Amino acid sequence: MANNDQLSEFYLALLQRDPDQAGLQYWRSQLNSGQNLTAIAQDFLALPQVAPQFGPGLTATQFVADLYQSVLGRTPDSGGLAYWVGQLNGGVSRAQILVDFTSPMDGAAVMRQGAASNFYNLNLIDPASFGGDLAGGTGVLLYQFDTGYGGGISVDPGTPGGSYYLSSYFAVGGFANNGDVIHGNNMTVNGSGNKIILNPANSAFLDVAWGANNSIYGYMPGKTELWIVAQSGGLLSVLDGSATPIQASSLNSSNASTAQGYVINVGGIGDGSAASVTAAANKAVIGSVNANIVYMGTDSGGNTEFWALHGNGDVTLIATLIGVPASKVMATDLV
Repeated sequence: MANNDQLSEFYLALLQRDPDQAGLQYWRSQLNSGQNLTAIAQDFLALPQVAPQFGPGLTATQFVADLYQSVLGRTPDSGGLAYWVGQLNGGVSRAQILVDFTSPMDGAAVMRQGAASNFYNLNLIDPASFGGDLAGGTGVLLYQFDTGYGGGISVDPGTPGGSYYLSSYFAVGGFANNGDVIHGNNMTVNGSGNKIILNPANSAFLDVAWGANNSIYGYMPGKTELWIVAQSGGLLSVLDGSATPIQASSLNSSNASTAQGYVINVGGIGDGSAASVTAAANKAVIGSVNANIVYMGTDSGGNTEFWALHGNGDVTLIATLIGVPASKVMATDLV
């Protein structure tokens, strides 16, 4: 595992979040200037926000149990717990335990643990240990592109809902399942009810056009490429009908050879229900619509919702950008 992945793992293990860009750059600079990982781990453990869960007030057993839960997503087995507690009682520092616990692992071991707990932490995999495709639980596959060019993970429909952490090497995900929690920046999510958490330290590509009711956290204007309109190709236009209504006759038919798609901002959508979206859309677009359209609006919670319009006039929720109003969404981010 590259040191950068281990730094990211310190954030995930101790702060339960992905690193911000400024923070990650700072710790990288510390590494580059000669500070070792154990010293950096000690600095992390000394952070005020870390103390409640990993501070000196915890017993050795509590500290190790919390590491198991945050890094591996499970309670410790008796043998593992005894080993790590023995290391602490024998004089090994908690900072060194954190480094050892998050050190590179064989890919097969990570996938076995993932299958047991439905918690796949790809940051723990040493790319050098990876020799070919590896299956996790049923429907979960870790794969590699050409040697040295990274890889990714695919999750099939029907797989039990789980947690997935993409890494800098295994950076691509394909998720057709429902109810997952996914940390990463480059993925296709075709399932429904998934929680997608983007890493603000890096740019992102996210395809949710064929999914439903997925929640996206960490959208970064200008850094997130969001595929939101299900179309086979052609052009996408982003229009604003919230102030001046759009005439439906000005929109190309969905059967046109241009395969033109539209995202139309309809303004406020109240409680974010299908009825509220339809009411706002009827004000934003005048006339009968026969085009490939996704409606975009801001709900009462300040979130941007994307709704697909179907041929029978019904609308269905594709995805929600949590904590981001439509006014903050950049048209150039939508594809």
